[in-house]
Amino acid sequence: MGMIASQGRFLMLTAKKSDVEFAGQQINQARMVLANKSAAVNNSILSAPVPTMADFNGDTAAYETAKAAYDTQMNNFNNDLAPLQLQDKKLELQLKALDTEQQAISTELDAVSKVIDKNIEGSFKTFG
Repeated sequence: MGMIASQGRFLMLTAKKSDVEFAGQQINQARMVLANKSAAVNNSILSAPVPTMADFNGDTAAYETAKAAYDTQMNNFNNDLAPLQLQDKKLELQLKALDTEQQAISTELDAVSKVIDKNIEGSFKTFG
């Protein structure tokens, strides 16, 4: 590979690496938005009052009704969290794929850089 071709390849790989890093930043931003949504759901879970038997002065029927309502509310919270967790897993897989691609690009950049260095060294040995 000639000097110009090596330099062109190096520049193309550098641009591709920047594109991959930017895509990774976008995925991390999307994961941050999902984390904020998840935190909002978790905060609403924490604000839900938990029924206890002491609250109902031994009235078992009222306690069971309140407990059933609480369980329904918890199921609704879990149903709200499930799609957020699924989206986060998908984004995490995409991020891992980008990390692998970035490592491959970095390895190839190192190889092209060595080729360029050898070309430069070989060219200047003639003059020295």
